Amino acid sequence: MLEQQTTQTGRPGLARAQRVDTLRLAEGALVWFVALILSGPPRIRTRELRDALESPLTTLDPTAVIHLAAWAGTAALVAYLLYKQPERRRAWLRALTHHVATRWYLLFGLLAVASAAYSPARLYTLFFAAKILIALLGIVLVCESGRSPRFDRALVLLFAVSGIRAIMLILLYFVDPSLVGSGDGLLQGYRLTGGDPGDYGESALLIGLWLLAAAIFGRTRMGRTAAAIGYAASWGLLLASQTRSTITAGVACFAILVGLRRSFRAKAVLVLTGAVGLGLLLTQQAQVAVRLATRSGEGIRTLTGRTYAFDYLMEWWARSPLYGHGYGAGTRAALVDFVEQTGLDIGAGHDVLSTVLVDLGLIGAAVLLCAFLAAWWQVLRLWRRTRRLQRHRVVVAQLMCLAVWVTFSAITSSSLAGGSAAFLVLVGTAFAMDRALRARRPLASGRSLDQGSIPGRTASKR
Repeated sequence: MLEQQTTQTGRPGLARAQRVDTLRLAEGALVWFVALILSGPPRIRTRELRDALESPLTTLDPTAVIHLAAWAGTAALVAYLLYKQPERRRAWLRALTHHVATRWYLLFGLLAVASAAYSPARLYTLFFAAKILIALLGIVLVCESGRSPRFDRALVLLFAVSGIRAIMLILLYFVDPSLVGSGDGLLQGYRLTGGDPGDYGESALLIGLWLLAAAIFGRTRMGRTAAAIGYAASWGLLLASQTRSTITAGVACFAILVGLRRSFRAKAVLVLTGAVGLGLLLTQQAQVAVRLATRSGEGIRTLTGRTYAFDYLMEWWARSPLYGHGYGAGTRAALVDFVEQTGLDIGAGHDVLSTVLVDLGLIGAAVLLCAFLAAWWQVLRLWRRTRRLQRHRVVVAQLMCLAVWVTFSAITSSSLAGGSAAFLVLVGTAFAMDRALRARRPLASGRSLDQGSIPGRTASKR
């Protein structure tokens, strides 16, 4: 009888332990799935514009199936974790709607989902609209879940997948340069675009951001030296991409992080680098810089093509100025005729303004603008709040660099309107960091924040 009572009283505790283990397993799996969606699963080929709209499920290659599985798996894990934790679910959702940046970006995602009602390709619209909501919720859960929540975990994942992507670009170049770029050779007009669908220097920019932080704030001299060498190598990839927006963002990120260091040596390095760069521009090397920036005239022609696409999309937007033609599918449907008429291979919006206006009209553009400004406001607010927290301040500086990159990319691509990984990580990390600062929650298991976002860095007494 006593053994039976002990077994009966032990069952609830065993059930709770099994439930916790299942939740921990789901949280661990979510980290891997979020890393996969942040990496942008590789694609063998892109589909024709009409095929993607008219038969989105019948023209999939194996890598496209992996792409769909990654997002479906992330959505399933997010739904499971929210369902199994009703109290935390209410707290998370309440906090998401009260936090200014996440509130506006969630509203933008919901508006995109609603646009399926009038989209020319409803399934296409629903998939790309749902990606915004899935990614944002997944990133927030990754930052705030687990045995030891870490608000910079998604940022670390973004840097990690960027490093893997950069290494893959190098390896594929030596296998076959045509897989990851175009041109005769690395020193003969070759452009390292990243292949299909394109990297354009983003992986080099992001891994360079992590390496630069390690080079400046690393714990050991050997670690700082190794990181500095890696950062210099990342600039080789960045310049090989010949992409104006990423190169400019790289310069801005260098100035932000070096300027964060309060030592005279760091300021001297920043001034010396700027002086050398200015001196090169004032000499014969200016011609080299111009050829690089314009890709020997190709950049000017490409820019002209983009202006044609912009004008064309503006005319299309005028047909439905208030609420657009449907998220994702609106721009794609508009550019089907543009490609056939002009022969220019521009199948997607090359700026945020025209893309969001065609897709979601003035309403969507206003909501996205609020989300963008709110993200900047949140980063600047965190900068003020972490004035005396040097380790936290480094992470905020990295978020500021992401904000700079998102701003530049908004001019030359539709990434902000299309669920940019950098913007999603920026918004999600800023949200998690704000919550951690409010709760004054300690970092994971006694480990310092810098052990995640900055390799080899430990807390120092100040």
